[in-house]
Amino acid sequence: MIAAAAQVADEDELVVIGSQAVLGSHPEAPAELLRSMEADIYPR
Repeated sequence: MIAAAAQVADEDELVVIGSQAVLGSHPEAPAELLRSMEADIYPR
């Protein structure tokens, strides 16, 4: 999802906010947390 947003926005850096933002700090999170189909993303 983030790669697709970067391509659409033609940006290399994006800001992720909301509940999915925590995954950037905790990539080892349980699989249940990795399944969200939603994220709040905007170009930096």
